Parts: sequence; structure tokens; C-alpha cells
Amino acid sequence: MTAFQQAAEAGVWGIEMDIRWTRDRLPVVFHDPDLNRLYGRPEAIADFMLNELQRQYPAIPSLEEVVSRFGKKIHLMIEVKQQSRPGIRHQEKCLEEILQSLEPVQDYHLLTLDPALLQPFTRIPSQARVAVTEGWPGFSSRWVRRHDWGGLCGHYLLMGAAMMRHHHQDLRRVGTGFIASRNCLFRELNRGVDWIFSNSAETLQKEIQQEITPMLQ
Repeated sequence: MTAFQQAAEAGVWGIEMDIRWTRDRLPVVFHDPDLNRLYGRPEAIADFMLNELQRQYPAIPSLEEVVSRFGKKIHLMIEVKQQSRPGIRHQEKCLEEILQSLEPVQDYHLLTLDPALLQPFTRIPSQARVAVTEGWPGFSSRWVRRHDWGGLCGHYLLMGAAMMRHHHQDLRRVGTGFIASRNCLFRELNRGVDWIFSNSAETLQKEIQQEITPMLQ
């Protein structure tokens, strides 16, 4: 939550987060399936009820808490991780309830590395879904065009001009990551990339503001 608050105060347009599901089938904002990397514990997020997880690890917020604090103040890019439980119907119903105060596309998008995971969704519009690819984006590019999804994200070195052009022609958005330098940032902006993903968002936002401020004076 501290990182999200810093991004919001810096004027960053959006924040990206990953969700995992607790034993009582509630989504929390956490990247890994277990606590090992950050807390040195072997337990999985799915082993805990929400109240006991937050009692022991209070820095892990629920998705509902994040939406309540930042919804409509900053765009939410929510990556849904592959998880066998709960079932996909429960996941969609739960997400719809938590996100009901927000407008899909305008206020949030759902991201996934596995497009088939979100394809069964019927309540959340396809234009609010974004495919993310770790390698060559050909399969995901074809998927989002075939199923009329809202966008495609991948590594900037693999997202070619022709692919971007095809998606822009279809009114889809393209995102690239992980941008870490000023030169890379402005190269991507000049290429017409819609979403820039970075672990240095606050620093890069300052670069944008420094570039724009003299033009407004």
C-alpha cells in the first residue's frame, strides 16, 4: 500500500498488482503463491484465511482494501494469477462485486499471462481484459485480436512496429515493460506505446514532468 500511495502522489497514471486467493476464497494483492521469498516462510497464500493472513502479515492488503483506497484515483491493472481454487465462476463473481464501483476499461483492466484463464468470464467485458506475454507475443497477439480483448503487453524488444500498428488499427492498446531509463521511456512514447510498465515508475514520471513543464510555461 505504501508503494501504491507513493505512485499516486507522484502522479503516476496507474498501478499494476497481482492477486492470489486465500483459503476462504478472497483475493489479496501478492505476487508469489507462497510467503518464502518475502517472509522466509513455506506456507502458501491459499493456506490462510484472510483474517489470519493479515493478522500475521499485515502488510498484505486485500484487493477490496486497494480498490477502496485507490479506486477512481489511479488506474488499476490487476493481474489474475493461475490458481486451481477457487473456481473461475467464483473468481469472476468475487471480482465483479469488489470492482462494482469502478468502470471497466476506464478505471481498471484485468491482466493475465494465460488468456484462457479469463476467457470464460461473461460479466466483465472483453475490452477490460489484457494479455501479457513473457516471450514472443505472436500467440497472445492473435488471441486478443480473435477474442476482441482490450490490449496486449510484452517486452519492449519483442513488441514490433507492425504488431503495434495492427492493434492500434483495431483500437486496442499496447503496453511494454520493463522500462528503466529515460532514453527507453521516451523511445517507447515516441513509438506510440500506450502503457509503460516499470519498477521505477516514480522516477520516470518525474522525467515526463520535467519534459512537459517547459512546454506549458
